[in-house]
Amino acid sequence: MAYKNSRQQYRRRNSNRYNGRNSSFEAAKKHIEEAEALSEELGGTDRDVKEWFFSLEGEQLEEIFVAYGSEYGNSKLEYARVAFQDWRLGKKKMSGMVAERLFKLLPPYMPLETKYSLVESLWDFVGPKTKRVITAGRQSSIDDILEEVDKEIRSLTTNWMIPTPLTKRFTWLSSNDSEVYQKLLSHLKDQERELGEKTIKQQLPELKEKFETDLSENASRLSYVIDVGRQSVEVRLTGDQNEIKSSNWFPAPRPEPLKQPKSGSSDDFVALKWIGVGVVIACLIAMFG
Repeated sequence: MAYKNSRQQYRRRNSNRYNGRNSSFEAAKKHIEEAEALSEELGGTDRDVKEWFFSLEGEQLEEIFVAYGSEYGNSKLEYARVAFQDWRLGKKKMSGMVAERLFKLLPPYMPLETKYSLVESLWDFVGPKTKRVITAGRQSSIDDILEEVDKEIRSLTTNWMIPTPLTKRFTWLSSNDSEVYQKLLSHLKDQERELGEKTIKQQLPELKEKFETDLSENASRLSYVIDVGRQSVEVRLTGDQNEIKSSNWFPAPRPEPLKQPKSGSSDDFVALKWIGVGVVIACLIAMFG
């Protein structure tokens, strides 16, 4: 009887341990899913948003805490107040649910300049990585090549679609305010256009000088790469034609090695044979001449 009771107690303890482990696993899984959902809502990353939130102090932080308490109650507010320093120092990880609740409250308390910065940081993360190549011959006009480079740089910095992650961040930062949304979009467009103008102003004069110097040295192949943020334009000069083409980037073909005549070929054998015949004839003429 005592043995039977001990077995039952053992089973209960094991069952409790299993249930405890299972509950912990489910809770951890839920937190991970909530964190991933929040990251997706913010555009694929929440690191920059957390950095801004953890930098807050004084009245600005207190305003957000008060709004959080009004929305979710005093017990949730007190927990957030106590945990904030541990979150900031990395001693404790903010759960996905708490982060989602807090971050939904942030945009109205953000200065517009902060929103611009959060748009720029995500653009650096998810913006286009287009690579273009311009191929031209050594007889092409330098001015025509530079004009094509100018056109490609302007296209890279003006003709782009907003990636889905960025659209999601626009929506979150604007809190469904169409005017704020438009300001964020206009800011990004201005940034890219200014990048294009700056690149053209700095790079084209240098490129022209390189063309004039390198072409005079009679090099067979020339290549120059101009970086435009995360994008690029490569200029390749090869051959003597004057045609200029632009396309998506592709690896440059390898130059073909010079063909060397094969030793011991049939042509060599024939030549040696006739030389031998000539030598024999010369000897016969000398003997009987």
